[in-house]
Amino acid sequence: MSNKNKHILTIKQIYKDASAIYRPEIRGIAHDVYVVETTNGKNICRFTNKHTSAHNVWVSRQLQNIGLIVPDVSVHKLDGQYIETYPFIEGKTFHERLIAGMPEEKRDAVYKQLFDISHKLSQIPYNHKFKTPIHLASKCQTVLFKLLGVKNKKIYHTDLHAKNIILDDKDNVYALLDLDAVYPEFFSLTLIHLMRDAEQYGYDINKIKKFYTPSPQDHLDLEQQIKIYYFLQRMFRFFVNERMYKQLLKIPLK
Repeated sequence: MSNKNKHILTIKQIYKDASAIYRPEIRGIAHDVYVVETTNGKNICRFTNKHTSAHNVWVSRQLQNIGLIVPDVSVHKLDGQYIETYPFIEGKTFHERLIAGMPEEKRDAVYKQLFDISHKLSQIPYNHKFKTPIHLASKCQTVLFKLLGVKNKKIYHTDLHAKNIILDDKDNVYALLDLDAVYPEFFSLTLIHLMRDAEQYGYDINKIKKFYTPSPQDHLDLEQQIKIYYFLQRMFRFFVNERMYKQLLKIPLK
């Protein structure tokens, strides 16, 4: 029996009134995701693991508590598998609106809202030790920042890709997807990913800088953080192998 058929049988145990089960048009590559149509509407089923599902339930509750619309995650454990489920969030993605020719002033407004949302996320206290999938270069950045006395790691959505942003009918940010990407990080990583994504859609990324207001708690200014991050990315890709990076990560920190 194929993996897909096994997943469908598992989903039918959760949604006994499922009338249709299929893969979404836009989906990530890390986990198997399905849309499930029932008499009460559409739902998402996402096959993950113990640590990711626990993290995403916590993130979902925290973001809803500050007034953000995000997947309302529940977790089911069946046949040794962890399945996240939540009601399907209706709306056009930022990606869909961009490829349809979204006006420049509306794009500006969306990016401004994303900065405001990032600030709200940064106020969430994080004292859980969930095992989240963080890129090795990002871990190395953390080590270097700590050595330099930078201590302003906060909760951010580190993948504000246009496909993870749902807009309402007036092109305002309505909801955020991909809770895997919400974890403690330096703002430089969030900003770099946001700018990289914006540039791919032809946006003048120099305009994004005007939406950023430096925090008085920053130990390094944003430009320095970005330079360090890019330096580590270049080293990771071209000069230093993963074994040496893992040695770097073992440096004892006070």
